[in-house]
Amino acid sequence: MKKLTVFFEKMYPRFTKHITYLLPLAAFIFLEGKEMDNHKEAQKTSFDWLTYAKEITASKTGTFSTKDKFGVPIVMEWERIDWQSPRLTEKIKSLSEILVQAYAQVEVEFAQKLPDAVPNDFMLKSLAPLFEQGIEKVDWKIVEEKIKATLQQFLTTTDWAKSSGANDVHLFIVVKDNQTGTPLGLIQFLITPEYTEGNVKAALYGVMPTSQQRGLEELLMSSIFKLIPEIKRIFLHTRITNEHALNGYRTWGFTQFPGPLANWIDLEYLAERSDILQKTAETLID
Repeated sequence: MKKLTVFFEKMYPRFTKHITYLLPLAAFIFLEGKEMDNHKEAQKTSFDWLTYAKEITASKTGTFSTKDKFGVPIVMEWERIDWQSPRLTEKIKSLSEILVQAYAQVEVEFAQKLPDAVPNDFMLKSLAPLFEQGIEKVDWKIVEEKIKATLQQFLTTTDWAKSSGANDVHLFIVVKDNQTGTPLGLIQFLITPEYTEGNVKAALYGVMPTSQQRGLEELLMSSIFKLIPEIKRIFLHTRITNEHALNGYRTWGFTQFPGPLANWIDLEYLAERSDILQKTAETLID
């Protein structure tokens, strides 16, 4: 975490006063695989795995069609973006509104359920003055507005291409309304040279609050098995108070493993132990 802090202070000095707030979001992208990937599996060389991932997604773009849990048709568009491509920054910026809405909802919920944790939470401590008079005096509208503003600025002004690790592979899947083409949610999968064979991180991930009861989250998470059937493990982290997401992860077969971040839960999906997401991926039609 100290290494990550120094990196952001050097790369983005204008964000220095917000650095403790922005680190967790950045961690979705920049935490080294050694910190998050605690499995000790027999490896191919890292570049064998990266090379395979690139070969199987060689077309770089594609679409799937499927239906949500209510039977409404939707389309899923995927895109592979390699490290240092300007497209990476463009992609995240274009999807920032979904992420702002999804992440702000989670952070407000955390602050409401665990207000005593706010002053010491490295993501929310900048909001501590708003809690000094007690939770009864907190203006939650202001809290939400501040969180959204910071997230929006960070997502839309960061040069993500320059920040990507060497040889990282980014796979974005965006789910859209079949009639209007409006983006409803997205997931970004990350493969880096540090990951063992078959491992992938679910990094940026969110669905618009108005679409969170349609089963889109599971479709997005399962899509990696459509793109790369040989996936062995998906790992991620989420807030300890994010019950909506945690219930979904557990239902799909995710289990907890030790992680480095306070107030967050680290989870992993092992393909050898669960086939729920693989079966969901079978419903995605090329």
